[in-house]
Amino acid sequence: YKANRAEAPDDLAPQFEYIRKSVKAFNLPSIELLNYEADDLIATYSKKIIEAGAKVTVISSDKDLMQLVSNKIRLFDPMKSKVIGEKEVLEKFGVITHSLGPRDIFTALEKGVIDSAEFSKPSDDHYFGFHKYFKYNYFPSWIQPHLVHELIVNKQKWDGLSHSAKLIIRTSCESSLLSIMVNSESNQPQGMRQLKQGGTEFVTLRDSELKKLRKAWHEVAEEESAKDPLFAEVYKSYKSFRDQYAIWGERAYLK
Repeated sequence: YKANRAEAPDDLAPQFEYIRKSVKAFNLPSIELLNYEADDLIATYSKKIIEAGAKVTVISSDKDLMQLVSNKIRLFDPMKSKVIGEKEVLEKFGVITHSLGPRDIFTALEKGVIDSAEFSKPSDDHYFGFHKYFKYNYFPSWIQPHLVHELIVNKQKWDGLSHSAKLIIRTSCESSLLSIMVNSESNQPQGMRQLKQGGTEFVTLRDSELKKLRKAWHEVAEEESAKDPLFAEVYKSYKSFRDQYAIWGERAYLK
């Protein structure tokens, strides 16, 4: 897969030497081997450590390293302050999942790390070239049924704004959201036609499969609520709205 990888961006390459100097300045032990990437070295040393009878904790936000996770190797993500072990990786349906950026998905596919991907809407799928790698596109989306746009402002700062300033921000957000929703919806038919022309086949999930996904989601949400007070608060509010909306939502539109 490295043969197909583009050269490092011009603004990134000069940083490498400064990284080496920084590591040396902090007197941190480091290992570098020509023509090998960091994850190659990490995997090799992890294997050697396990063979010596010890366990390994890899500290990195590189999701490619999740393929190393086992009962003797765990991954600590310093960006999220989260330990990822075998239990966290194995999902409800026995699927090993990875959180990747759009460009990283293709690298992971070429390396055999993933077999499928849940990404975005058809227009984005075509833009990033998913039709060149995946033959089937499944609908409806369950992992991301909708994308939420939000502007988060410090409460104290917000309270200090004038009425006119608040009105400008609210109006700008409403206008932006409306524009995004309208343009997004209108672009999807063309996106699906382009995917189909590229060889993509569309598949609709059966109702029985959707029911299983719904059941699994509620189980996961309850488990996360028990572990995370903030998640519990948000989920309770979300679920309350959904329950109240159901009297209309379940009857108003053709299914």
